[in-house]
Order: sequence, then C-alpha cells, then structure tokens
Amino acid sequence: MKKTIALTAFLCAGIVLCGCENKGNTTVTDISAVSSAASDSSITMEEAEQTAFADAGVSEADITHLKVNHNTEDGGNVFKVEFFDADNAYEYEISAETGNIVSKSIGPRSETVPNNSAAPVTEAETHPLDTTTVQPAVTESSTVSQAATENTAVSQTAMANTTASAAKNISEDEAKRIAFEDAGISESDAEYVSVKPDRDDGRKVFDVEFYAGGVEYDYEIDAENGRILSFDKDAEGLPARSETSGSGRISEAEAKEIAFADAGITESDAKRVKTEFDRDDGRELYEVEFYYNNMEYSYEINAADGSIIERDIDRD
Repeated sequence: MKKTIALTAFLCAGIVLCGCENKGNTTVTDISAVSSAASDSSITMEEAEQTAFADAGVSEADITHLKVNHNTEDGGNVFKVEFFDADNAYEYEISAETGNIVSKSIGPRSETVPNNSAAPVTEAETHPLDTTTVQPAVTESSTVSQAATENTAVSQTAMANTTASAAKNISEDEAKRIAFEDAGISESDAEYVSVKPDRDDGRKVFDVEFYAGGVEYDYEIDAENGRILSFDKDAEGLPARSETSGSGRISEAEAKEIAFADAGITESDAKRVKTEFDRDDGRELYEVEFYYNNMEYSYEINAADGSIIERDIDRD
C-alpha cells in the first residue's frame, strides 16, 4: 500500500511539472502510461479507496458519499471509486492488478447525494366550520344553521375524497398480478419472483422481476394506479440453479456477516437491516442494506464465493 501511495504522489508531481495540473472541471484521463511499475499481487478494495483519497488529498472523514465497484467488463480489471466532499466530485479508476491510477476526474460538485427518503405528504386542506351561535331572537337562524350544515358536509366530503385517494394505492400482490397478466403467464409458472417498493422521481413504484420459460421479465409499475411505467424482457435464458450444482451458495446470514465485517460494525448496532437474494446478468448475489450512525450502507455480495461486488455508503 505504501508503494501505491508513493507511486500516486510521483504521478501527481509529474502532472504538475508537465503543466497538466487539474483545475476546475478539467478531467485528467489515461495516465496509467506514466509509470510501468506493478505489484506482484492484486490490491484490495480498501487499498484502491486509500489510493484515490491520497491522490485527491481528501480525508475519509470529510467524505459524504462513497461508491466502489470492481469492474471486469471488456477485459479490464479495475476498481471504480466515486466520492464527494463538501465542494467536489471525484471519480477514479484504479488498476486491481497494479494499484496504478488508470484515470481520474475531479470537478466542482454539481449533484446532490441521492435521497431515498419518502417525499413529504401534504395533508388535505380543511376549512374551519362556522361556529357562530345564533340567538333565538334572530329571525335568520334557520339560514345560518343551514350554512353551517353545508360547511360540515363539504368538509366531510373532502375527508372522504382524501381517504379514497390514499386507499387506491395498489398492493404488492396487485403489482405482481398486473405484471403476470401483461406477460401472459401465470404466477405458478414463474420463478425467482421479486417485488420491491421503490421511488422514481418522487413517485411510488413497484419493481417486479421474475423468470418464466427461460426469459427474465422486469416491470416498473405505478404504485398509485397500477399503470405499467416500463417493461424489459431478456431472452438470455434462466441461469442454472446453484442448488443442483452440488456446490451450493453462501447463506443469507453469511452475506450479512460479510457486510457487517466490512463496515466494521455489529449487527446488533445496525438498524433497518434488509437482505434479499437477487440475480444480475446471470450472477447470483445478495443485496444487504442497513443503517448505522446516520449512514446508509448498501452491499452486493456474490452468492457463489462471498466476495463484495459493490459497496455504497451514503449519509442518511
């Protein structure tokens, strides 16, 4: 790790001497060719983070958003490290084999950390009733009483409409039924069915996923009216079941232990712990989410070997 940090400092010094100092929105890319030094062993995800922090001159305590991916697509083998501090947004690609910085981008922070909290619910406006007491001597008492009665009826109607509006939100089972009917299959023929409540641009939705007939189906359904917002069908085929392979997969409890160990906390200290089994591009994984000390932790754990595929830490 010391060699990696020293190499990073050497690379940054070389960039400044060449008049290529990164300022403002300037993006410095493809700087891996500056040095051919390499390590004999692969680096860890944590070492990739520290290399990026050291190059950016940022303290880990100042980071408000951190996301690390291990990317092996297109023959590459890099850690993609993205993070924010109070002023800037940083994106790094670190070679997983040598620890060298492959590319980096540093610029003023122009986006906010995603906020998954529910949108505020605006209460229905109510109108106070006319509580004027009509004395018996007033001859128009019947008219005033009728107005008060009409105001009461209007208020009760508004409350009934609000209740009906809230009640029309569909359930998870209804979201599944809508997806199955659109796909033209029965639930009994589907496998690996998953229904997740979510938000899209402030709108409540259900993400419905399942396999049937060797095809993967993905639906996004409006939770308020049941309308299908998006649909995707992948005909690559259903991956082989790990249960029949003889090797099995790690358990849900083991996936949680891996996530907690990486975060450096115990399960008893975490709140709102959630673990789900999922498939992504034919790969089985566990999604582990929890909250601790005003921070939200999200992990994707490889179900085959327990390796961390993705880690996302946000300030709650």
